[in-house]
Amino acid sequence: MNYGKAIKEIRESKDLRTTFLALELGISLNDYKVIESNKKISKEDLKNIALVLDVPESFINFYALEKEDIKEDKLKLYNAISDKLKDLMI
Repeated sequence: MNYGKAIKEIRESKDLRTTFLALELGISLNDYKVIESNKKISKEDLKNIALVLDVPESFINFYALEKEDIKEDKLKLYNAISDKLKDLMI
């Protein structure tokens, strides 16, 4: 799972800057960049980011899924719906 990539894509889709999220989260810009680089994210960070981005945590979890995270027997279904579902969620 790539939470950093998911958070970055959701943030960009909402036309928000990294500095805005860092400020809203009460963390330094460097700490926020560590999150988006997928190096370190806590459950509390994820909860707070979801609040700031105004999306459910489960949405970030889904968005963070990568093909290697999906069981082979479910991959065809994931491929068929993931892009459309992500578009609807944003």
